[in-house]
Amino acid sequence: MNRRQAVLAMLAVGAAPLVAFAQALGYPSKPIRFIVPYPPGGGTDIMARAIGQKLGEAWGKSVIVENKPGANGAIGSEYVARQPADGYTILISIASSHAIAQHLYPKLPYDPFKDFVPVTQIAMAPIVMLVNAAVPVRSVKEFIDYAKSKNGLNYGTFGNGSAPHIYGELLNLIAGLNLVPVPYKGEGPALQDLVGGQIPAAFLSISVAKAQILAGKVRPLAVTGPKRVQALPDVPTFLESGYPGLEVVGWYAVFAPTGTPRPIVDKLAARIAAIVHSPDIVARLLDLGTVPAGNTPEEFAVNWRSDSERFGEIIRRANIKLDP
Repeated sequence: MNRRQAVLAMLAVGAAPLVAFAQALGYPSKPIRFIVPYPPGGGTDIMARAIGQKLGEAWGKSVIVENKPGANGAIGSEYVARQPADGYTILISIASSHAIAQHLYPKLPYDPFKDFVPVTQIAMAPIVMLVNAAVPVRSVKEFIDYAKSKNGLNYGTFGNGSAPHIYGELLNLIAGLNLVPVPYKGEGPALQDLVGGQIPAAFLSISVAKAQILAGKVRPLAVTGPKRVQALPDVPTFLESGYPGLEVVGWYAVFAPTGTPRPIVDKLAARIAAIVHSPDIVARLLDLGTVPAGNTPEEFAVNWRSDSERFGEIIRRANIKLDP
């Protein structure tokens, strides 16, 4: 490299932060797409639409929610990873696709940590264990005794490798059960079959199941996480029920493709965090059975790594293996 080339290279490096800053100043200048890698009607879809509406109102630009379901979030996640890193195609996803999948699928078509940067967590998301109202149990202990008397039962999840799948396998390990996971393409179909009696039990998001719980169509037995949730105050945790180990919780979060200018990431994170902490959204999130987060990219990055390690440990302990 001659002197002139070296000077031009230095100028280019020095100009890069200014270019990124200029991009952020004009951002957004067109509609933003929120990609949800799960079907409509599930918890992720609910979160994306709630945040998207508020973000659109705040910035005066449309926020379009697009569902690209399949392969437990892999199809939509890979799609976003391959999009231009300009802040206009954003992923709204959960722990299943970004803290669990990499421990289960050796040929995952995207790398959660290499292909994405963290923006912010919307909310922490405990999962509720449910049974059909006709199943004659009212506690985890009664369910375990009932399942043992039947030599195992089926339980619904929203996909192989999803957090509910992991929780069910962990309960098998803790309680010496033989529960068999039944994967669905989304939480809506799993809940529909639970209500209809096609499956006796399921692990689902509180936000998806709450209406049917209140209607008496399904019965909650316990929630994951370290403490009870405001939306279901009478439902104990697994720890309270005498079965520790299911304290780890999933989450809803926002990701951008790697290479997205940091000023744009920061702008997105700050605005979405402000929305998450606004009184009406806080009330809605708590009512849906989640715990509002709205953290910085740095805080989210720490949580993301930690939760990935914890889910990986659970997967190894329970010896969960899936076909590539």
